[in-house]
Amino acid sequence: MTEAHELELEGSTQGEERFRECLVAQIAQRVSTGDITDDNPSPTKGYTSLDQILRFTFLINGQETLDDLRESVFDEAKKSVNCKDEEANRLIDKYSKLPKKLRKQKDASRDGLIISLAKSICEGQITDDNPSPERGYTSLDQIIQFYFDIRENEYKRLEKIRNRVFQKIEKYQDDPDRFCMY
Repeated sequence: MTEAHELELEGSTQGEERFRECLVAQIAQRVSTGDITDDNPSPTKGYTSLDQILRFTFLINGQETLDDLRESVFDEAKKSVNCKDEEANRLIDKYSKLPKKLRKQKDASRDGLIISLAKSICEGQITDDNPSPERGYTSLDQIIQFYFDIRENEYKRLEKIRNRVFQKIEKYQDDPDRFCMY
């Protein structure tokens, strides 16, 4: 693995690094299939869906860290597209299972994720103003699809979760301190 893939951050444990690698592999897999796009910079913030997923997932604000993560994702995506090696494909499949298990959380945890998405929209970290020219989905849509493991043909499920996010925004827009409870 290259230095960019290791994404070593000061104070990180080996387990945290491994987990980070798994998340990068999962995001890269979705980039290689076109489920996460990099063709739609937000007119208000300038970040693409890929950028926003990385910023939300890894809680980053710095451009240097974002650039390192983007490089790692693209390197992994290239491997998964061009890979004919059974061992490497097995590792990608192994990596992709960990985040998938994490996304299949109990409803209470999903509510926390919906609140986090709503809060991130209110703070301007996630946008809904940048449909991908290729797929038509905004950054918010793609983040929901990634975290809730929603596939291309599950429009009703996507819309249901979008509505829950916007309901949380409406419910808490007058009292932003309520977001701090989560």
